[in-house]
Amino acid sequence: MKVGLKGEKVLLRSDGTSVYMTRDLGTAVERFERFNIDHLVYVVGDEQLHHFDVLFRILGLLRPGQSQACTHLAYGMIRLPEGKMKSREGRSSTRMI
Repeated sequence: MKVGLKGEKVLLRSDGTSVYMTRDLGTAVERFERFNIDHLVYVVGDEQLHHFDVLFRILGLLRPGQSQACTHLAYGMIRLPEGKMKSREGRSSTRMI
């Protein structure tokens, strides 16, 4: 299925396992259904702009109206003494920067 973007975005690996996009789609749908929220805000670095653009477009096809209730609040690169912050890998800091 095409969502009006150049390039490709994979939803499943060739072995059938999920990728971040697949999990983010499922999590978004579950959050809307389970918590009856009005708006979902993702606070994630700007290197993920394309990911969230595609995520919201696919979500809009699967659940019309939900993509308009999502926002990606992007920020620049955060570097910690340990290196780049990677929250999915648990590399973040609880101290004030």
